[in-house]
Amino acid sequence: MNIAIIGGGINGLMAADYLADLGHKVSLFEKGLLCEQTSLKSSKMLHGGIRYLEDYRFNEVREALKCRHLWIKKFKENIEVKRFFIPVYKNTNKSLLKLYIGVKAYQFLSGSFSLGKSMFHSKADFIKKNPHIDHKDLVAGVSYFDAIMDDRSIVKKIIENLRNKCDIYENTEIFSISKEGVVTGKEVSLNFDYIINACGPWSSVLRETEIKLDHIRGSHLILDCLIKNPILKINDDNRVIFLLPFENKTILGTTEIRHKIENPPVCSYEEKEYLLDSANSILKEKIGNSNIIGDYSGVRPVVMSSGAYSKASRDSTIIKENKIISIYGGKWTSSNVIGQKVNKFITG
Repeated sequence: MNIAIIGGGINGLMAADYLADLGHKVSLFEKGLLCEQTSLKSSKMLHGGIRYLEDYRFNEVREALKCRHLWIKKFKENIEVKRFFIPVYKNTNKSLLKLYIGVKAYQFLSGSFSLGKSMFHSKADFIKKNPHIDHKDLVAGVSYFDAIMDDRSIVKKIIENLRNKCDIYENTEIFSISKEGVVTGKEVSLNFDYIINACGPWSSVLRETEIKLDHIRGSHLILDCLIKNPILKINDDNRVIFLLPFENKTILGTTEIRHKIENPPVCSYEEKEYLLDSANSILKEKIGNSNIIGDYSGVRPVVMSSGAYSKASRDSTIIKENKIISIYGGKWTSSNVIGQKVNKFITG
């Protein structure tokens, strides 16, 4: 079949990779450069979404942990498995027992793809392993395993592979797609057997359906200091903030702010202050604006739900309208099975 994929983010790339391997003729259209928007503004983590366990989204977490395994298996030289630590203070709004059950459940759900044992840590042991953590009012801690990826290197390898089996059109904006299979842009008007709408945050702009998206800005700070291990901190508002060692620096993230899709994503002053305050509540040596050497922001497409968007599912929703198959939502870790999901709509 002759298939067009509109959108060169990670979902578009992984769908193109899978469908081309099945023998389809695939054309990939991207209005800018491949993966230069949301996909390379990630938090650098390949994870199952440990915080989703609180909402009993076990199947979503289990699938993502299997996907994490596939990434590690294929790109092990670009991925580092690390133990992530969660400190528990006297005022932490999640009990030590609840967090310990959570990290053990996370390990259990990974099954044969487990990266190692989740653990309880006494106060003394936690401080020993994390000397940069403020020990005032520290009770104890827990830890679990996840993965940190060099997303830019991984994307580069995926693109190099795709150029050998797909027709790639960068800097080619598509204005409209029709249920009859017509793709229209400034300089193109082509017919396809199927069109995959993989525009990420812009999917609902290119094709409106009953699916509604929340556009959520996630901002990160790049700090000149280096911590020993990845740390997760649970804020009073139930947001989970992380400090991540990456390339001899530390990434501090992430925020969740509703964003207007027509505006470029930029880290606001309020977001910087929020992230710094969150980090300083657990760091022994306090940080400030002088420690910030960079920042970046991306817009996450989240399928709208009736509850708070911080609790909304990051799983993808796929809709078929005649010859159009639209992907809404989703996350980096689970993108490597998006091709299989799309193909079920083609064959089925």
